[in-house]
Formats: sequence, C-alpha cells, structure tokens
Amino acid sequence: MNRISILISVYLALFVIFVTNLSAQNISRFEYFGSEKGLSQNSVYSMFCDENGFLWIGTMNGLNRFDGKYFKVYSHTMSRDLSADGEPSVNGRIERIWGDKRHYVWLETYDGQYR
Repeated sequence: MNRISILISVYLALFVIFVTNLSAQNISRFEYFGSEKGLSQNSVYSMFCDENGFLWIGTMNGLNRFDGKYFKVYSHTMSRDLSADGEPSVNGRIERIWGDKRHYVWLETYDGQYR
C-alpha cells in the first residue's frame, strides 16, 4: 500500500510539473520598430489596435498605421482629410487614439480632435 501511494504521488507530481511547464511557455515576441523601419518618429505618444488588426501609432510627427509588416505615415501636411472642419492640423503631434462603436478611429492632437 505504501508503494502504491508513493507511485501515485510521483506520477501526480510529474503530471503537475509537466502541465505547469506547458502552460508556462507563453511565447512572446518583442520587436523594435523605429524610424529606420518606417515609423515617422521614434517618440510614440499613443497606440490603438482596430478591429481589422491595424496598429495605429501616434507620434510627434503624425499618425502611423502598421499592418504587421509595413508602416503608412499620415503626416500633418496630409491631415486635411482628417480634420473635422476641413482645416489642416497646425501641430502633427498625436496625443491619443481610440475607436468608437461605429469603428471610427479618433485622434486627439495637440490642437484638437479628428476622425
């Protein structure tokens, strides 16, 4: 009887160790993307991931959209399309990015909010 309980304890301990090791192997990958890889500037103020999987990144030099491979830069010279009143943004600094229920991406710049 002692031998059986010892074997069960050993098997149980091995099972717990095996299961713990499987669940502890969350593989995370970190990659650095800077201006040399297409980001408009290295100073990032905000980030938002939309329902399509695009990562929107706000910098001092405008808005960047990352698709997992490439950056598309929306600079303050192109912001006439983003402006709520049709006027270009005076400052390209994107301070905050968020989405709403209608899947619009909203930006808070140094000088106002745009959609």
